[in-house]
Amino acid sequence: MVAGSERVVEWSSDYAGYGQVVVTGKDYAGRHAATVKKFMAAVREGAVHLAAHVNDPSVVAVAEAALPGVPGPVVQASIAEAEYPLFADMSAQDWSKTSRSVDELGSLPDDAEITADDWTNAYLG
Repeated sequence: MVAGSERVVEWSSDYAGYGQVVVTGKDYAGRHAATVKKFMAAVREGAVHLAAHVNDPSVVAVAEAALPGVPGPVVQASIAEAEYPLFADMSAQDWSKTSRSVDELGSLPDDAEITADDWTNAYLG
């Protein structure tokens, strides 16, 4: 890997906020709360497994299969580079960092704003 968050501060979670975000509509989450909770539990379980097995050859093999053409050493370094928020609740401060970071990439409409009404920790239980 040519660069990582230790060399490019804008890639670090301290600067960029959330690197992984799961998005669903409020209406869907309200109507399917049990499904959303199970999905979030599965995402968390996968993150825990990956964080505990960063150098496991089977994990690298699965990642390589999902990323055809990417050299093995790059895949492995990328797995190690990823930060997995295992049990952290979301916060307004982290959403502010995330919005700013995504906006700096030019990926948000000009009038986009993420407010406290746009996210919840209710489904993390």
